[in-house]
Amino acid sequence: SEYLELEVRRRTRDMQRLQEVTIEAMANLAAMRDNPCGRHLARVEPYMTTLATALAHQQPMLVAELSAERIAQLGKSALLHGIGKLVLPDRILLSPVPLQGADLQMLHRHAEAGRDALLAAESKLGSVTDFLRDARDIVYSQHEHWDGSGYPQGLRGEQIPLSARLMALVGVYEEMTSHHLYRQSVSHAEAVRQISAASGTRFDPSVVLAFIEAADAFAEIAQ
Repeated sequence: SEYLELEVRRRTRDMQRLQEVTIEAMANLAAMRDNPCGRHLARVEPYMTTLATALAHQQPMLVAELSAERIAQLGKSALLHGIGKLVLPDRILLSPVPLQGADLQMLHRHAEAGRDALLAAESKLGSVTDFLRDARDIVYSQHEHWDGSGYPQGLRGEQIPLSARLMALVGVYEEMTSHHLYRQSVSHAEAVRQISAASGTRFDPSVVLAFIEAADAFAEIAQ
């Protein structure tokens, strides 16, 4: 009985590791499209877990929803946030100027492409797991804005899944502060200023407050 229990634990660990390696391979493939040397994913996961931990600390009503296990899961789910980029041509993904018209519409469609890929995975699995649900919410809704001005659905406020509200801020901070071939990065202090200014418009105000508490940790991760 003890041997069987140990064997089940070993196989469970092996399956979890296989899942993590597969996730990282898919995520790395997407990340290599626009910034192959930026170590983007090495920062996204700790940004996400740091922000979610700070939010749970500030908002006691979220403690049950943001348990230590869920926060770790959100960090892994966040790795898949860019898989929809795989459908974008380089002229869209690497454009040095703001997109307009049909090109902007094409950019917006990457959220649906990523969601559909994860829905297909769920269909193959035959069930919805918490991990895939969080990943799907992040991929599809990370570009929604708190005031309803985002895409693809124009959701506002708490209509936006919490995982996507967290990823929205993480994604913008990472985009601002990381090195890109086609634009200059900004300083940590400037990123904090711009994100704080967008509280209540682009970002959930409670998530911004959590970010301000965790700002020093973000700076360390960025370094």
